[in-house]
Amino acid sequence: MQKKARTSQDHFLSPLPLARLFMMPEFYLLGILLGLGIAVGFAMTVPFRTWSDLLTLLWN
Repeated sequence: MQKKARTSQDHFLSPLPLARLFMMPEFYLLGILLGLGIAVGFAMTVPFRTWSDLLTLLWN
């Protein structure tokens, strides 16, 4: 009996399509960029004075 070649349709019917999707390098990089963007956005909401105080605490 000849085995049928896997098509893209079969791939999406697999039990863990999302897990496979997130294992793709493109999504991995996208996640990192998204995380950095959120971190930078959050940092911008904090006043500059707080950051300078934190930096002086860290350096001393």
